[in-house]
Amino acid sequence: MIILQSKRLNFYKLSQNTFEELCQMELDPEVMKYYTSRPTGKREYAVNSFNRYMEYMDLHPKLGAFMAFTKDSEEFVGLGVLMHLALDPNENRYEVGYRLPTKNWGKGFATEIANALLNYGFETLGLTEIYGTTNPENSISERVLTKCGLKKIGTTPEYGGSNLFKITKS
Repeated sequence: MIILQSKRLNFYKLSQNTFEELCQMELDPEVMKYYTSRPTGKREYAVNSFNRYMEYMDLHPKLGAFMAFTKDSEEFVGLGVLMHLALDPNENRYEVGYRLPTKNWGKGFATEIANALLNYGFETLGLTEIYGTTNPENSISERVLTKCGLKKIGTTPEYGGSNLFKITKS
């Protein structure tokens, strides 16, 4: 079932049907280069990531991981997340994030995914502020967040140490 739509994309909740797309992305060392807070490169790590997302979405069905596919050909484009910061339900902050297979880099999909999830968070969920995090070395991801209107506000210890960005509904 389509959960969200943007200009070029349909978004579905992560499910067993989309596990392989997530797994292939997480097995690519280029995609996972800046994910230093958890191990990567083995299928078991992708399974653990998938299970964490699924458990989280069971508790928070309007949040979680959204798989993006092109409207025209239903080709997998990437993953977007809107969730409590660091998947911690005790955290009172929500974050937007994205991950794309390398073949989809540089095509504007990360910005489109982030903007769709920001709009969903503000308009549908009624959030008043949303955060984003990036590895300090990932300048491309920082550019995506700033294109979407997030401002760098400092750093956070989450994910092994990240730059922290924020946008408010106003």
